[in-house]
Amino acid sequence: MKCFYHQEKEAIGTCKSCCKGLCSDCAVDLTKGLACRGHCEQYVRALIALVDRNIKFSGGGTKLYIFNLLFGAALITYELFVYRTLGVGVVLGAGFIVWGLSSLIQHRRRAKDV
Repeated sequence: MKCFYHQEKEAIGTCKSCCKGLCSDCAVDLTKGLACRGHCEQYVRALIALVDRNIKFSGGGTKLYIFNLLFGAALITYELFVYRTLGVGVVLGAGFIVWGLSSLIQHRRRAKDV
């Protein structure tokens, strides 16, 4: 592929914004992507920041694990105190608690990575 701005030069990559081929003279390396020097730098910086922010908050922004833990506890409590048995409510409640704990652990691991 040739550079969009210098047709005689080989491209070293493409702009993360406009997808044009860029030679080493035209490319600005923003660590997580290339941008057209003087044209797309601001947009690519904003795009990288947006992706980083989404990665940071993905999977934990809604705090669904809290619902799973509380709902599981409610199911178990209801089964034990209303029906006084170890039936389906306890099994489902335990499943929700395990799911909630698993989600909580994954959320904490992702938060450490970012």
